[in-house]
Amino acid sequence: MASKWDRCISIGLWRSLLPLFLCANLLAAPATPDQAPTPPKQITENLVHRFIIDKLGIADIETIDIGLEVYQRLKTLGPDALDNPNHRPLIHQELFSPESADPIARVFRYLQRSRYPNCSLLGLPGVGKSHTRQQLAAFLTFGIMPDYLKEEIRYTDDLNEPYGRILNAFVGHTHIFQIGNDVLSHAIRKPGSEPWLDTESRMKETLEELFAAAKREFNREVDGRRVGARTIFLFEEFGDLEPLVLKTLKKITDRGGFQNPTPLPLARPDEGFHVLNLTTPDDFRRLVQGDGSYERRFPPVHIREPDVDAAFRIVRRTASSDWEEKHGPKIEDAAIRFLIHFRRFLTSPPLAMPDSILSVTEQLFTWKTSHPGDDPKNITIQDAQIFLMRKVGLTDVWFEGPNGEPPFYDLEKRVKQHVIGHDKQVHQICEIIKAWARFETGGKVPIILIGGPKGSGKDTIVRALNLVMFGHDGGHLMKSIAGQKGYGINALIEGPPLGNHDDSETGILIQALETGGPGIIGLNEAFDTASIELDKLKDFLGRSEFHPMGRDTRARPLMWPVFILGQFGEQLFPDSMSDDEMARKYAGLSAAEIEGVFIMGKDSGTVGAVPPALIDRVKETGGMFVFTRSPRSDFAAIINTWLPQRQMDLLDRNRIELLPTQNLIQFIIDKSARERLGPRALSGLTRDYTVRVLSRAVDQLLPVYDASVEVDYKNVDGVDTIIVRWLNAKPNHRTEWTFVANQILSTKTVGTVPANCPEELLNVQSSL
Repeated sequence: MASKWDRCISIGLWRSLLPLFLCANLLAAPATPDQAPTPPKQITENLVHRFIIDKLGIADIETIDIGLEVYQRLKTLGPDALDNPNHRPLIHQELFSPESADPIARVFRYLQRSRYPNCSLLGLPGVGKSHTRQQLAAFLTFGIMPDYLKEEIRYTDDLNEPYGRILNAFVGHTHIFQIGNDVLSHAIRKPGSEPWLDTESRMKETLEELFAAAKREFNREVDGRRVGARTIFLFEEFGDLEPLVLKTLKKITDRGGFQNPTPLPLARPDEGFHVLNLTTPDDFRRLVQGDGSYERRFPPVHIREPDVDAAFRIVRRTASSDWEEKHGPKIEDAAIRFLIHFRRFLTSPPLAMPDSILSVTEQLFTWKTSHPGDDPKNITIQDAQIFLMRKVGLTDVWFEGPNGEPPFYDLEKRVKQHVIGHDKQVHQICEIIKAWARFETGGKVPIILIGGPKGSGKDTIVRALNLVMFGHDGGHLMKSIAGQKGYGINALIEGPPLGNHDDSETGILIQALETGGPGIIGLNEAFDTASIELDKLKDFLGRSEFHPMGRDTRARPLMWPVFILGQFGEQLFPDSMSDDEMARKYAGLSAAEIEGVFIMGKDSGTVGAVPPALIDRVKETGGMFVFTRSPRSDFAAIINTWLPQRQMDLLDRNRIELLPTQNLIQFIIDKSARERLGPRALSGLTRDYTVRVLSRAVDQLLPVYDASVEVDYKNVDGVDTIIVRWLNAKPNHRTEWTFVANQILSTKTVGTVPANCPEELLNVQSSL
């Protein structure tokens, strides 16, 4: 018994298409890469096509007719692809995706309606709207459809049935044209046209003529027999159409209608054109809000983002059919699932699945060809990890440990290498970050409030987390919110108001993330920020999206943790308080007292008062912490942590090896204790007696560049003295230079300048 596919051919669907493919030279050798294939005769004779070419002067027809895109893909499968039944599975695999069968069937059902035979295809960027329209073109223009699509659309080849007659009216007799502002903005070339018409008027006129050409095409006859094709106008950027164009489109579609083969008294004349819109749900809601006529004319068909398993099948299918043959290596299933797991970090702004995973996986194949590693024939999960580290900037703390430990198993240990003290707070903050990074918070990023006196280490923990998780200190993401270019929080998040600065700006944070790379965001000086500005910040963190005000208005989701820092609760731990008193005070603080510190603010709540709604958002996935002043028993460890970082800066910039002695470090600690100075002053003293000493040496033309310099302290006859020694001094160069400690920042020095200034000093940077 003949199959349903063979019966389809026998009744004429494929038989009617055979001259089309013969005219297109489908049975001849494929065209060379630099020679465009001859388009099918039926398409080139289409009156809509002729109008676009002749009247609008657009010769690049490949970008206009979606059917030609499908035709080009069919040509790549071989000259006998459609003629050979054995190639049908290859054609179906090349053109169709089972996940798209349901939306295609729903679109087709809308096209059959007697009134408003149009629809809108809605989906997030990257979800597969363009791929769906291409499958629809293959089905309607060429009659290609796999079995699962036949089942979805309830396919029948019996022309005695109304549904079979509908199929026969559509399949093989329909062309899809992509129309947008770029096409409509072309002026119609005809005598008497008004070249000075404004842009919207020209676009309106072009749109009306396009639909008139579609109506003429549908009613076109040859030898008394109607041979015209049905036309679908596809608008990929429906939400970006000019208002006058949208108004005209609504009027035009009010006249359209499909003549149902079943006699109905209310059947309207079939004008042979339809409209298919591709847009996002947000744009569609914006268009139909307050105007239900849009939704009546363009009912929505939603394309949902596939779940993890469906996305895996799509990527696996594409990798096996395309990339593995093209590039050579085979990709392991674990590597694909790894990329899907980290999908939210892969694109900025992030695209929905499956496009986000497909594009990044293809990049992984390209990267593997230039980084073969130990196993050039396979792409392993380790390859995917290295690729992600280099693409996004994630460090290896995100991935499994060398012995199979879970990701982030040593996050706290690594962070504490950069943070002295605050062990309890560091532990709790790391647990919050780990829960978010392991996708345990429902996709919501943590918001963390940290208060404490100056120099208590608030900024330090943000820098430490960025170093451990992203490989940079996050300096580009540490922003003061006490004032941004005079526009407060708005400038930070949305960009300056239109007409101020550069209208294309998207907001300071977005610029920092997209140019400097991802990381944890630190919003500083919240205690000194007007409470009304913190209320704006609450709205932004509540919706978890950036909505820029400039030209680039694409919304960006908030993807990375946010720390809000300020001197909340500094009155609780004054510098005059001893370490023991401070420890007892902190141990007695309740959660309610810590929360009250942030809600109260200062100046009767007009400044620095965190809104209760923001507090609730913090409680949901983050936390509130008050840092104490670092105890003086930790001062030596703080100095020894700070010095190596400064040492690296000096080596990078001026090739200086700085060697402070323990005598000097103890002098700084004792001086800070005597004068009851806090950790921030401690850092200042350390810099004064090390780096600024070297800066003064440069001012005195002493040989500092490319030198090993020891900085020591001695008490000489009751006078605090700083001694600078050159450990690799050259001949005729001074080996020691002496400062009086209390004159370290003055112009008076003890010692003399060498008579001969060495040439290499000309290369010393003016600032250390």
